[in-house]
Amino acid sequence: MIKLKDLLLEVLEGVPDESPKDMKLLAQEFCNEFLQHYKLNSSGSHNCAWTTEQFIKWAKLKGINAKAIYFVWPDKPDGKGESHIAPIVNDTILDFTYNQFNKTFNDCALLTKVNDWKTVYHKFGYGTNTVNVNGKDESVIIDTFDNLKNMKEIDGLPTIIPSERIK
Repeated sequence: MIKLKDLLLEVLEGVPDESPKDMKLLAQEFCNEFLQHYKLNSSGSHNCAWTTEQFIKWAKLKGINAKAIYFVWPDKPDGKGESHIAPIVNDTILDFTYNQFNKTFNDCALLTKVNDWKTVYHKFGYGTNTVNVNGKDESVIIDTFDNLKNMKEIDGLPTIIPSERIK
C-alpha cells in the first residue's frame, strides 16, 4: 500500500520550493510588516548589511530558512569599491537595497536567481575582485549571515548601519 506522504513526495520531487510569485509575495510581506517602518538613509536606500540581517531574523521567526550572498568589493582603480550583501531564500536573491544602484528602481526588492547574479551585479563591478576562502578565490560567498560576519578573509561585512524607526 502506498502512503499518501510517499505519493506527495514523489509528485513534488524536482518541483522548486518557491515560485517567483511566492518570492515576490515574501519580499512584499517583509516590506509591509517590517521595512516600511524605517526611514531611508540620505542616499534613498537602507544599509544592505542591516537589511539583510533584519530579513534573516524576520524569516527565521516565520520558519523560513534564509542565507546571505556576499559580493566581494569591486576592483576599482580608485580603490573605492564597496562590498554588497543580500538575503537568499532557496535559490533567489532578495535585494531590498537594489535602489542604491538604480535610483529609478521602485519595487520592494529585486529578485534574482543566484545563478544569474552576474547579469545584474557585474555592471556595478561585482565579480571583478576575489578573496581567497579555504584555498579558493571567490567573488561571491554564500553562507549564513553570522558566518559571513565572522569570516576573517572578508574582514567583516559592510558596516551595519541601522535605519531609524519611523515614530
